[in-house]
Amino acid sequence: MTQIVIGFGGGILLGLRWKFAVLYPAMLLVAAFIISTQGPGWQNAGLIVLVITAIQVGYICAVAACGLATRTSSADRWRLIIPWH
Repeated sequence: MTQIVIGFGGGILLGLRWKFAVLYPAMLLVAAFIISTQGPGWQNAGLIVLVITAIQVGYICAVAACGLATRTSSADRWRLIIPWH
């Protein structure tokens, strides 16, 4: 469970800073790290899938939060179009 929470937090940090292409090396690093520390096996394969999924979900949550934070309301868009208002 700890690995999944760390993966989710790592995905959030990746989503706040970098573009989508950074997920590929992150997924490879996670898989290599889990295999090197715990060895190959079906239980570890399930853990790898869960952690990679947590990274991707965290990334999507961070990108969505950034999109909502930089969003302007429709009233503000009207002022941006007509500067004398």
